[in-house]
Amino acid sequence: MGVEESLVCDWERRWWFSVAYRESAKFYDLFAKGKEEELEFYLKMAREAGSPALELGVGTGLFAISLAGEGFEVVGIDNSPDILKVAREKLRRLPRPVVNKLSFLQGDMASFQLNRKFRLIYIPSGTFQYMDTKAKQESCLRCVRDHLHPEGRFVFDGWVGEVDSSGAWRRFDTKQLLDRRDGVPNVWRLNI
Repeated sequence: MGVEESLVCDWERRWWFSVAYRESAKFYDLFAKGKEEELEFYLKMAREAGSPALELGVGTGLFAISLAGEGFEVVGIDNSPDILKVAREKLRRLPRPVVNKLSFLQGDMASFQLNRKFRLIYIPSGTFQYMDTKAKQESCLRCVRDHLHPEGRFVFDGWVGEVDSSGAWRRFDTKQLLDRRDGVPNVWRLNI
């Protein structure tokens, strides 16, 4: 595949995702059914790590709103303005103390700068896989590293890899660093 073909494919992919998110934003939460176990996992991580928390790929705020309802400050980042519009509409129906603990920001989880540290950073529901190149994944992990409190915890759901030229998913070698207190994975690092 030449450079021009690659640019066209990248443009087409970005266009398709923007249309898909715009058209599906109002139905997004229907696909969140059955996430109770995952939600309970992130609540447990928040209880152990503390506030503030950063959710990358916040979507309509399902997990972030639940954490805020438990008293945690949560900042959520998503790149879709249409999805974030749904998340912000939900704020109107929430009690003021919960709303005050939430911030939804439009941005790219592979490239953000918030000038603060978080005790918990999480990427739920396989969202890490939306970054389909090693470069985007490495950039995201560097942003996580730069925003993670020294005693913080980073958790995500997914594999580390990229789509190769044939369209197949290829995993990269990773090194797991453990939180020695309880053996829970603290952070995954690519061999960068």
